[in-house]
Amino acid sequence: MAKRKKASFLIFTVTGFVLLGLVMWLISANEAKRLNRELPLGTLERMKHEVSKSIATDGTVSIKQYDTLINILIMLKDAPASDLTEEEFQVEYTAILKAIHNSEFQDFKMLMITSEAPFINKSGNTKPDIVAFAAFEKPTLDKVNWENFIHTNLGELTFTYEFHPIVERKP
Repeated sequence: MAKRKKASFLIFTVTGFVLLGLVMWLISANEAKRLNRELPLGTLERMKHEVSKSIATDGTVSIKQYDTLINILIMLKDAPASDLTEEEFQVEYTAILKAIHNSEFQDFKMLMITSEAPFINKSGNTKPDIVAFAAFEKPTLDKVNWENFIHTNLGELTFTYEFHPIVERKP
């Protein structure tokens, strides 16, 4: 009798998990359909949505298009500390580039990503300053296999890039 109760409990539990998984999958599929309906692939709005979703840094994101230039500005929330590293920016910028690729947005020739952080100047006032900057040309980005891309190779894709002296760089 105890074995029958355990077997029934096990069957009930497994069935419950399977049904829960099915419900979650259906919800996810409906969300994807809704997203594709409201923000179709290939649109600037979809690209902005995907990029905003990909940002891990605590701060605000501004995305603007000027003719064939996309400018992404990330304003970091907290004052920079000595723990900002080149690798953190490589990871963040790679996530942004993957999001742009996944959004299927094609209407640009150049992409600039800038990260700013608040600094306290000699007068004691807070003023934003650039801590990282990278520019990319679309033909270069189009050649990348984003599924296999490693963030440490980001520098090889850039047209130009710069870091503030406060950012810890690899030797």
